[in-house]
Order: sequence, then structure tokens, then C-alpha cells
Amino acid sequence: MGYEIDLSVKSIGDVTVLYITGDVTAVTGQSVEEACNPDNTHDSNHILLNFSPDCYFNSGGIAFLIGIALNSRKFGQTVSITGISDHFKKIFKMVGLMRCVEIYDGLEDAIKVHQ
Repeated sequence: MGYEIDLSVKSIGDVTVLYITGDVTAVTGQSVEEACNPDNTHDSNHILLNFSPDCYFNSGGIAFLIGIALNSRKFGQTVSITGISDHFKKIFKMVGLMRCVEIYDGLEDAIKVHQ
């Protein structure tokens, strides 16, 4: 498990897409949270977290994702996730994250729904 994460941000219409590579942990989750801050999401109504297929999430990283989803609601934003493995889809469902976010199989599908 690594302690580095690569993030890049791109606005596509009303969607702010965060491209995320690396492990999402209690150490790196703060970087994702900061990138999702309304000051950094260009006042988008929707945030899309596009993870590379080999991303790993530990409990601390999942806690950050829940916090991001709940905080975004305060600013009238929705959060979606794409790129995660079936294994993590199951885990996200078990911990209740899917009550806060939508999960899509593909980046294009997620963007299309929110434009």
C-alpha cells in the first residue's frame, strides 16, 4: 500500500472530474478531500471521482469518501464515482457509501448523466 496519490482536475461542462491514481488511505484521503473543496471544484453542481482501476481503499480512505459526499451536499453538489473494481463496489455498498454517491461503470456514462 502506497502513501502517494496523483490527482488532476478537469471541468467538463457542469461536472468537475478528479482523475485519481494511487491508494486512498487516511494519509492520502486529505488530498482528495482538498481537491473536492468547493473552491477547487469551480462551483460545479457535480463532482466525479474517476479512480484508476488499480486504486486501493482502506477504511481511512473510505471514511474520507463518505465525508466528501456528505460535505458536498451542504454546497448543493452531488458526487459520483467511476473506475473502481467490483470488489470495492461491494465494500462501498456494505459500508453505506452508495447511499451518498452514485457509482458508474464508465467515465462517459457518468458525465453524460450529469450534463
